[in-house]
This record gives sequence, structure tokens and C-alpha cells, in this order.
Amino acid sequence: MSDPVPSVAMPEADDAFQRGLFTRLANDPEFSVADAVASFVKFEAEETNFLTHSQNHILPWKTFYALAQVAKETSASDKLDKLVGFVMELETIEVLNPETGKLVMHENGRVWNDLPYFGWTFGDELNTGIRGFDEKVVPPETLKRMENLVIYTARLSNATDVPYSHPTAPNTDFTGWSMHDFRNAFNEPEQRFEEKKMATRCWCLWLIHAGERMLTNCQHAPCWPSLSVDEITQEAWEIWRSKTKTARDVFDEDTTRLVDEALRSMRAAEDKHGGPYSIKDAKSS
Repeated sequence: MSDPVPSVAMPEADDAFQRGLFTRLANDPEFSVADAVASFVKFEAEETNFLTHSQNHILPWKTFYALAQVAKETSASDKLDKLVGFVMELETIEVLNPETGKLVMHENGRVWNDLPYFGWTFGDELNTGIRGFDEKVVPPETLKRMENLVIYTARLSNATDVPYSHPTAPNTDFTGWSMHDFRNAFNEPEQRFEEKKMATRCWCLWLIHAGERMLTNCQHAPCWPSLSVDEITQEAWEIWRSKTKTARDVFDEDTTRLVDEALRSMRAAEDKHGGPYSIKDAKSS
């Protein structure tokens, strides 16, 4: 997530293998994360150009773009968690150039330990999503895809084991992006009603699915160099709670349900990790 925005135009995706792999992983209960990673490694081994040309970034981008699209189409948390597991397992894998025996590097990142292009790809998806949508009413299917993406990145963020001894948030912690939704929900008085509702729902989903990570980030205040985010501080936690409470009964019943669930998630995070000024073992269990 700390990756800068790429300066090169990405080609049209040809990611049929990856999409098929991730779709099966999400929907086939007999197909495990280990099975998916093994299949991907076998596929990757046949991509000789990728393995021997360090500036060939196409395979990482195609892979993570396909993952984002499948995540958008996946609603059930247990299915999304299998996609989370794929990323966490993938980053344990080192890839060697068969000609040199050296680690394959892409954009100064180790494949796959540093997940090159992962932060760029998902950050771009979160940034574009349905922001700037011109219609008065956001189509339900568009809203659902965006919410699924938020849930996926939030659950991945919450599952990430963050070494707070390092000041920079890891690629798999996307909670810095939640601040865009917070601002749009509560700090933009000219925001249209439907856009404010959308932002409120996404903000609540961040709290519901990554409440623990957001609290421990408030406690430790890591940074996201590529984002203009300075609101994740110890003082922010109570501001978030107060602002979130103001969204009760403003929108429809389902959005109010999300608001209440978000507030419960904040309390549950405090029960586990203490308040924002209480710095305990902040690694996720």
C-alpha cells in the first residue's frame, strides 16, 4: 500500500488463468489456499519471460488486478478470507531467476515477498471505485462491488501481522484508505446525499472488518507515504466514534444497522487491545 502510483500505462489485462483460479478458490470449498498457491506457482514457472526479465511487471499486475475483480464479485466473508489467505501465503514465497539464481525483483520489490504491484493495484481500485460517480443514485450492483472490495481489503488489513517497530505500514494494510471514506462521510458538507450514504457505509465496513487494526494503528501511528493521511492518531479514535454516532437514523435501516455494528466493533477492539492510549501487543491474533 505504500507503493507510489505507477508511472507507466498498464496494458489490457489477459488474466483468464488468474481469474479462474481466484473464482475457484472463493467458491469451491474443496479447493484450499495451498492448492491455489501451488497451481499459481506452477503457472508462474512457465512464464519464462517473467522469471528472467526483471522489468517485466505484467504478471504481478495481471494477478493482483484479477484478484481485485474477483474480490468485488465475492460477498461472503468466509470466501473473501480464502482470498486473504492466498495473499498471505503468496508473500512467503521467493522466486529465483533460473538463469542467474538470484531473486526475481520487480520495481525494487522481491517477488513475491514484497508483493510488487499489489499496493498500487488495490489502491487504484479503492481510489476509483465509485468515487466521482455522476448519477444521482448509485446502481446497487456498483455499490455492492465497492463494498465487497472494502470488506476484502479491510479483512486483509486486520489479518496482517504489523511490525510496529517499522514506521511504514505494510503493503497489506489498507486502512489508510479508510480516511477517504471518513472525510466523504463526515467532513464534506456539500457532498450529495447518495455519495454521503455510500461513504458512510464504506466507513462502517472498515470499522466492522478492520476495527482492531484501525485501533492499533491509532495507538502506534504508522505512516502511508503515498497517501495524504495524518488522521490516524491516538486522538482520532474518539473522533471517529463521535462522528459515526451522528450517522444513526440518517439513512435507511440497513445503513443504520451498519453504523450500530461499526460502533460495536470499536468496543470489541477496545476490549481486546485497550483504548487508543493503551499500547499493548498490537499484533493481530
